Amino acid sequence: MKQEMVHHYTSINTLALILQSKKIRFNRLDRVDDVSEAQAYGKYDLSKYLFVSCWTDKLEESIPQWHMYTENMTGVRISLPKDFMDYKPLDIPKEAGIILTDNNIVSPISWTQIFAENYFIFPFFANKNMIERKIIYVDDIQGIYSDAVKIDVDSNGKATMEFKRIGDLACHKHKSWAFQDEFRFVFFAVPSLKIPPDGFTNENFISSFTNHIIQCIHDHVAPPINYFDIDIGEALNSVQITLGPKCNQGHKVIVEALVKEYTTHGIVADSILSGSLRHPIRL
Repeated sequence: MKQEMVHHYTSINTLALILQSKKIRFNRLDRVDDVSEAQAYGKYDLSKYLFVSCWTDKLEESIPQWHMYTENMTGVRISLPKDFMDYKPLDIPKEAGIILTDNNIVSPISWTQIFAENYFIFPFFANKNMIERKIIYVDDIQGIYSDAVKIDVDSNGKATMEFKRIGDLACHKHKSWAFQDEFRFVFFAVPSLKIPPDGFTNENFISSFTNHIIQCIHDHVAPPINYFDIDIGEALNSVQITLGPKCNQGHKVIVEALVKEYTTHGIVADSILSGSLRHPIRL
């Protein structure tokens, strides 16, 4: 069975950072290049809490993406298996006070990054299907997720929150972006709340943690970060790199040196478009 692949167009500088760190970046949705994505939400702007890593599952090279995401088409296209995330058994510290009935919980993120200093990542990633999105292109994106979250406050001031279709968030874009054939990975994060010494055995903390999440979304308080990076481990050892159509021999030497230094079985290939493009005539 042929392995499903995803591809990411970027600069040689960014490739170097990815290979050296073995990490990929998740950017906050309200800061991506498609400004209209943040307009898809209603009263509660969830784009502030969604973090995305954007790829394409289209095998054929994309001239528009070479133009948009690489400098003068001299960047690279990174290709990895769609399941490149490094899922490992989640090591939960004893002081967290969490008792699991299933000791085989796996996660692409460590416990310390789930409960980071500035943010908390919801554990939706336990189900891979909850974080993978094949983008759907539509005529009008504005308000498409207007009912994605509902917050009710009773007469005693107690608030409850309900998410609808949490696994479908951040999967629609305007059809003008359809050339991307985008496939993305999505995490949901809110500002962090310090865990007390007795962890989740503290009933007051569980209640305050829930209220904290509701309050953040109700008051539009976003995590104080624009991105975070996650480790993708061994996947990069077999990365496939396609050189941009206008890369020269110097670019190729640099990329091949990076792949040799930081991978064990990485492959570098020329673009199928090499030699077939010239600068347009300006009238």
